[in-house]
Amino acid sequence: MEDNVVGMIALLLIFGGPAVVGIIAILMHFANRRKMYEAMTKMIELGKKPEEIKQLFEIEPAKKKKHDYGMLSSGIIIIGIAAGLALIAVIMTEISILAPAAFLLCLAFALIIAYYITRNKRNKNGNRTE
Repeated sequence: MEDNVVGMIALLLIFGGPAVVGIIAILMHFANRRKMYEAMTKMIELGKKPEEIKQLFEIEPAKKKKHDYGMLSSGIIIIGIAAGLALIAVIMTEISILAPAAFLLCLAFALIIAYYITRNKRNKNGNRTE
């Protein structure tokens, strides 16, 4: 009986925890929107012009990255993880660890190749990133 209670509590926390966080995030989002709506209606009541209201609530667009090194840096990080797994395999004399290391190494090289292919295409289109 006691084992069932522990299992039920674990399941409740595993699935209920993220659900609670999601519900809180949604409620906060709608509360912020309601506050913004109330501020806009108050400005309209005060006689502000639509251009002034728009200027007050304008959000700056996100700045675009000058360099797109996401795939390259990911590939380098994954090479490091693969090298670490290979080193662990050598130290522990466990050959079975080499399979995930080889998979990660192939994935890393694929990311690096994809970076260079997309870089060449961007250079041909006139979008220089370097």
